[in-house]
Amino acid sequence: MTGGGPRTTQVCLTQAMIDKYGAPVSQNRDCQITNIVLKPTGMTAEMVCTGRTNGHGDMESSWTDGNVAKGKVHFVGTMGTGPNSMPVEWTVVSTSVYKGPDCGSVKPLPMPAGK
Repeated sequence: MTGGGPRTTQVCLTQAMIDKYGAPVSQNRDCQITNIVLKPTGMTAEMVCTGRTNGHGDMESSWTDGNVAKGKVHFVGTMGTGPNSMPVEWTVVSTSVYKGPDCGSVKPLPMPAGK
């Protein structure tokens, strides 16, 4: 099963999220972001999910200038519970472009759970 073509979504990041994660990260309440490694031009982390979705994802983001970041998340796990659970695997590849300090009507993303 495939998820289709490209989509554009506007997000607003807080300085706290940039300082902690260096990039936009999953907003799934079943997931925690762990083993965060910030580097001068990127970051890596793991996403561990328990609940309706169980599994593990590897995250990475890199930036070569202050305006564009490229990211990737690869996740493998199961969705559902008990005998109705089914395997899932997905990859999201993203490009983020800085538009300016004012988010306008776009609300800031909440800080996800992390360790």
